[in-house]
Amino acid sequence: MSKTKIEEPSRLKAFVDAVQNLEWKQENKIGSFQKVFSAVDNLVFAEVEYYYRLRTNARRSSGFLRCAGILFAVSGGLIPLLAATGHERLTGLSPWGYVLLAIAAGFYGANQMFGGTSGHVRNVTAQLKLEKIMTVSRLKWVATIAGMQDKQMTEDMSKEAFAQIEAYAGQLYDVLDEETTRWSKELLEELKRNSDQLMAKLDKMKSPGQ
Repeated sequence: MSKTKIEEPSRLKAFVDAVQNLEWKQENKIGSFQKVFSAVDNLVFAEVEYYYRLRTNARRSSGFLRCAGILFAVSGGLIPLLAATGHERLTGLSPWGYVLLAIAAGFYGANQMFGGTSGHVRNVTAQLKLEKIMTVSRLKWVATIAGMQDKQMTEDMSKEAFAQIEAYAGQLYDVLDEETTRWSKELLEELKRNSDQLMAKLDKMKSPGQ
């Protein structure tokens, strides 16, 4: 498979090219159906590769942000305790505890904002769904083609083959629609949550005496 970016239209151009100019004479029908199914197969596999790359990147970024958040949070919690020991070299460190805790909160916020953990979960889910659709559809297709061997292709058999391919393509885009809806919902909710928190802090700064 090529490394074409999934959002680029060239993958759809490849699909259109694959299903054009096919021969539909009786002796060519099975081969033509195979080409159409393989063209849809390639679309699905491209999405599987895409979500695999996304889950890998999301796992790495989420792991980094969470580990950094924990490190700064622990450090920020320890500094006031060290300062409380009374050691002359440590007494001035106490304010830095708040700084480190604020940095830790920033890492946690970035993980939420950019969908590090939730994005990884979504991508894994989408990939597994697509893999299941691809595997099950391929098995059904093999059974369909096996049933056509050494037989005269009837109109009903052609309709069944086209319906099976259409259902396969429909399942692909059902998964993509579901994932896109989840992603946009999570993003908008996180943007609203951060906006509300920012406005609350600004209001508090405007009226410090209240």
